[in-house]
Amino acid sequence: MQTTPFFRDATPTVTWTMRFFVGANIAVILYCAVFLVRHFAASGLGWPAILATALAGYFLADFTSGVVHWGMDTWFDERTLGRAIAIAREHHTHPHHIHGYGFLDYASLGSTPSALVFGLAVLVTVLFPLSAATYALMIVWFVNSTCMLFGTSFHNLAGCVSSARRPITGSTTTTRLSTIAW
Repeated sequence: MQTTPFFRDATPTVTWTMRFFVGANIAVILYCAVFLVRHFAASGLGWPAILATALAGYFLADFTSGVVHWGMDTWFDERTLGRAIAIAREHHTHPHHIHGYGFLDYASLGSTPSALVFGLAVLVTVLFPLSAATYALMIVWFVNSTCMLFGTSFHNLAGCVSSARRPITGSTTTTRLSTIAW
């Protein structure tokens, strides 16, 4: 059985594009983090509200990653989005190839839509005066952008199985939670 991924090699243009979108998503995450730290006291939100908002953001991130995954599997093809779609679909047909790609390949799958959508959401949010609502939205954008950066890597944890179909991590709970979450 071949264990080498089919689309491992990327052109310099594709690599640059992946780096750009991962970098853009990291910039969104860092901007949100600085905003949250800087405006914590003025936001008026207590820790229960912050944790509840972060949890809501996590559920939105789960939904968002599902929509991106579904869109890649259903609506796009290799002719329009090239290698990204090919890699995303390969894990369905050849799950043993899942760990053959680097972090940049997987991070770009979630970072591209995240940088575009949540980056715009952050820009719109900062146009409004600071309030509990704008602070809560920044929490949601922060959680979503972070989950989209690492989402495919977490999704791949569910694919960490040996020939006996047992998780390499030694924890079936980790695999179940990873499967549920991503």
